[in-house]
Amino acid sequence: MLELEVMPERALASSQWELVLGMPLSQVLEVLQLHSGAVQTALLTYSDQKPFEQDLSVDLNQDGVRLYFDPRSQRLKLIEVYDVTKVKMKYCNRFFCSSEITPTVDLINDCFGPTHPGEMDKGHNYYLLHFRGILFAFPLWTAQSGYPSPELGELLEADSYGSLVLSRLCLFSGNITDPAEARAPVMPLECFHGNGYSESVEVVRSEDGKIKGLQLKFIMDEPRSGGVGGEGRLKGLERRVMFGDTPQDVCSSLGAPSKVFFKAEDKMRIHSSGSHKLPTSKCSDYFFNYFTLGLDVLFDCATHRVRKMVMHNNVPGHYNFNM
Repeated sequence: MLELEVMPERALASSQWELVLGMPLSQVLEVLQLHSGAVQTALLTYSDQKPFEQDLSVDLNQDGVRLYFDPRSQRLKLIEVYDVTKVKMKYCNRFFCSSEITPTVDLINDCFGPTHPGEMDKGHNYYLLHFRGILFAFPLWTAQSGYPSPELGELLEADSYGSLVLSRLCLFSGNITDPAEARAPVMPLECFHGNGYSESVEVVRSEDGKIKGLQLKFIMDEPRSGGVGGEGRLKGLERRVMFGDTPQDVCSSLGAPSKVFFKAEDKMRIHSSGSHKLPTSKCSDYFFNYFTLGLDVLFDCATHRVRKMVMHNNVPGHYNFNM
């Protein structure tokens, strides 16, 4: 059974890993793969027909936890514990849910310190406790309560709510009352690891409409005071990569690539002008791969100039998803 620390408006964490609101889907999957011994299964769900309109979700069904991601930015926006019987949870090192501890309204109020009374959700037959960044849902009718129907469960007296037992918990960013309104926050500093992440990419055209290159807007972390351990901050940048740029130009604009890939054989040379005149040699064209920017830049091996740029979406179900 997972032992999890609940951090309202921030994260759900174990002793070995953290799932932080705003974290990219690729990093979440990497965390789950690295700790596959503790997290037994993870089911990725997405829409084949509308991949940019419907949320992505990762269901840890053996642990009763589901993660929701914005379909475009693919950043974590909502963490839901939908089966509290499968996990142990604590807040500020105090357990409020485990096989030995029943998570009642009274216990959670005592642990979190309420600032206002709970609310009735008669449409779904729940009693709800709201705090900033976290929501607790308690069913008004359960098999253990002895009520023969949900309608009778609503007849509970107000002073009887304290014994209701938690069934669902949601973590999100901001002070909202409906988890369906959750939005992915800005990516936390601890998720950057020195990389830049794209906000937008636009085509740069000449006056006659010909494509000249790309303009990228991206964010990265920047140490505030310099050196290791300095408090960081986010920095927005705008850079251009143009056809004909050298590797030095590209590195100056975007930084060092995540990886450099050399093509084993160039089957596209037949489409180059004067391809029959190209000398046969062991050199090959090469890519600068910027994984977190979703960009590959191809350089010609003879001139060392940009000849092609490839932009990627990280669409689930695609052969290159999360690669």
